Amino acid sequence: MIIGMLAALTIVCGNVSPSHAHRAGQPPAEDSIAFIQDLYSALHVRLPSSLPELYRQGSGLPPAKLANMTVRTGTEFRTGDLLFFGGSEPEFAGVYTRNNRVAISRSGDRLVERPLQQLLSDAKLIGVLRLLSESDQIRLGIVLRAEEFVGTPYVYGAKYGQTKSFDCSSFVKTVFAQTADIDLPRISREQAKQGIQVSKSELRVGDLLFFRGRQEPDRIGHVAIYAGNGRMIHTYKKGGVQYTDIDRGVWAQRYVTARRIIQ
Repeated sequence: MIIGMLAALTIVCGNVSPSHAHRAGQPPAEDSIAFIQDLYSALHVRLPSSLPELYRQGSGLPPAKLANMTVRTGTEFRTGDLLFFGGSEPEFAGVYTRNNRVAISRSGDRLVERPLQQLLSDAKLIGVLRLLSESDQIRLGIVLRAEEFVGTPYVYGAKYGQTKSFDCSSFVKTVFAQTADIDLPRISREQAKQGIQVSKSELRVGDLLFFRGRQEPDRIGHVAIYAGNGRMIHTYKKGGVQYTDIDRGVWAQRYVTARRIIQ
């Protein structure tokens, strides 16, 4: 499980200690800023080109407050917060995901997700920067939660309330309920009546995409979650929960509309 909108990158979630991430123990600053820029660009947030410049925007937290947050292991951190590690200057930075875990970059284009406590045992937390609005925190959280289900089998008519299998609409309903406490209808064509309509050019992370069904081409029969950078996460046939380019093959042909649930 790691940041779905960066699915084009190589994702690794093995048990590699942060001490092996980069010679002296941590990923280089240039890896951190590239990863963070890519992530935030999917959320339409522009960032400085260097990690020190980003760090100098300030955390807005006095040292005592920061130390207290460290001791409490992230009880006040929110999805999307930037965590800076180092000394007088940041050596690397990561993105707080959820459940006291942080995504960091290593070896240029490889991402790993580490427990915050594990990072704190090897590096000093020197700053926290919150750039995302509350709605964007929810959007990012939706994609992160959806990411955790990648590979879960597709079963038509899968029973809602369990997570061993999904069909397209039960997957979307589950993710929105668990992440944002939003109770969507069970059927995709009913989900397509929720929120507000947006065009493809206006898509934002967390928007819902709707497609015509294979058997009933005049009706909506499929739903997916937009994950940024032209990709969606959904469940479909072989492979179950997976990422797909929104303009790829049949999806470009069957596309009907998009709806924004998170305003």
